[in-house]
Amino acid sequence: MSEKIGIFEAKSKLSELCSKVAESGAEYVITRRGRAIARIVAPSPEEHGEETGILSRMRRTEQESGPIPADEPDFPEVWNERWGCAPSPLDENNNLAEGNPQQ
Repeated sequence: MSEKIGIFEAKSKLSELCSKVAESGAEYVITRRGRAIARIVAPSPEEHGEETGILSRMRRTEQESGPIPADEPDFPEVWNERWGCAPSPLDENNNLAEGNPQQ
């Protein structure tokens, strides 16, 4: 929920408002004579310079932890070992939708 603040008060407290937005994600609607004219919100992760998405998280993990070892099992092998079945979980003809991992 956005908090409304008059333009004169916003002008005199801009630094404080920006700090609250950055720290807690607060939102402010700036008003003039009771009518909304602007909004102060935190930037999106993309605007803030943060990468989002699984590929960027994988890239960041690899940078922090080093490359994945060549002997690390791939997803299908881990799946087969865990569930004791050969079909891929991505196969449309398996019974995973019914909660039965075994064929």
